[in-house]
Amino acid sequence: MRNNPAYKKLRQLLTENNYTSGQLEKATAKQLRTLLGLPETSSNDFLSNMKLVAVEQLKAEENEKCITEFKTRTKDALTWLKSTYPDTKIEIDNTDISVTTTGAI
Repeated sequence: MRNNPAYKKLRQLLTENNYTSGQLEKATAKQLRTLLGLPETSSNDFLSNMKLVAVEQLKAEENEKCITEFKTRTKDALTWLKSTYPDTKIEIDNTDISVTTTGAI
């Protein structure tokens, strides 16, 4: 599927126009045909499968962006906390963050 020219064109259009997975999920077969310049005789199953693959890929990319943003914001917050309250002890494990300080916050 990912080597199909129509799929490659779809991915390019999605990227260039910053479409989200939610927007693509709502797209109809007719809208996809129009967007990609495909004939009305294009298979609905093909379009549906192409859309599913593209939606999953977009969701994975969106999730990765969210995780990266979360990590950046967390790092910035912890840096601020340590610089503002140098006696703060910060412990982080996979499921919890605990902050202990000897001064008043």
